[in-house]
Amino acid sequence: MKNAIHRTALPNDPKNNVQATEDFLELVLVAYIVTAAENEYLDKMDIREVRDTVINKYVNLGDNKIISSSKESMFL
Repeated sequence: MKNAIHRTALPNDPKNNVQATEDFLELVLVAYIVTAAENEYLDKMDIREVRDTVINKYVNLGDNKIISSSKESMFL
């Protein structure tokens, strides 16, 4: 993966460089999505078919079932 994104690590102090940390994590997420799409693509597939295949195979949107505070429950 590091060869695909040409980056190897978070900033030295992620807490004091939140934007760079977010940028890095977004870059990693996009790289995983692109890699999954490349792995699932077959000849003659359109983008919607690739999208549906990737989502069905790699995305788990199940219920977390763990709420540590009542504040967090408002997001469910």
